[in-house]
Amino acid sequence: EWRDPQALLHTWRGQAAATDYQHQEIEGNGAVGTTFKTKGADARVEAVHRAFAVGAGRMEGSVGVHMESSSFSALGEEAFVPSTRTRQGAVFLLERWTWGESGHLSAGMRAEQVQVSSDGDASGSEPRFGAARQRHFSPSSASVGAAFNLSPQWQLTSNWSFTERAPTSYALFANGVHAATSAFERGDPQQRLERGSNLDLALAWRDGHQRFKLGVFQSRFSNYVGLAASGEPDLVDDAGDRFPVLAFKGVQARLQGFEVEGNWLGKVGAVAVEIDGALDMVRGSSQDTHQAL
Repeated sequence: EWRDPQALLHTWRGQAAATDYQHQEIEGNGAVGTTFKTKGADARVEAVHRAFAVGAGRMEGSVGVHMESSSFSALGEEAFVPSTRTRQGAVFLLERWTWGESGHLSAGMRAEQVQVSSDGDASGSEPRFGAARQRHFSPSSASVGAAFNLSPQWQLTSNWSFTERAPTSYALFANGVHAATSAFERGDPQQRLERGSNLDLALAWRDGHQRFKLGVFQSRFSNYVGLAASGEPDLVDDAGDRFPVLAFKGVQARLQGFEVEGNWLGKVGAVAVEIDGALDMVRGSSQDTHQAL
């Protein structure tokens, strides 16, 4: 982080990370059945601008870029997705307008470019994933939010967001038995962007170390990418094991629910006691079939 209090962009922050991961599935006879490898890197640079007066309040915010890349391979019997690479770059902007002690308004935007590539079948012995292919996506997101301080202890908040997300390599290129779910999973290379909007409302109370928050939310998706039963007969392998056939597909969907959390700090005699807890529930249903996701 670098700071210059006199500059218009008074704070610059940067961070980067790299991941190199591998694990192997060992069969009963000790042989390596499948080797999973993941390599990735991401970097983020953000610049914070000087606060300036807008009406009765002050505006402050930041702008930045985010880059990320990852590669995945699964070689062996349990491979259900081809070797893939994902590259994405994004620019974002976040602004916050605060007026006195009454509350604040915030707004943000993000634009991305995403490329998801499949190597296809590594060999022609058991063709499963087809030829190498590549998909390009241009997701964007926007959000607005508000917080109102009803009293020194009570605050009311609300946020609305519109989001788009590129489908994962699994949703695009999977085609095989996924041992972790005991199902045959099939992707769709023609998958579209996941697209939806979300509205939430929350009431929070805080008094010293005691706090309580109750929130409700609803999300509506014009295209929600999920894994659902395909309606095809179960797949039976050479050993006689049965696997339901599931397919990644986009549907119109609605998700709604609530969240409750709280914390209490006090004394029982001479002993300090802290209790905290949380409860949340979400229900998702397809708008096409009115069945649970």
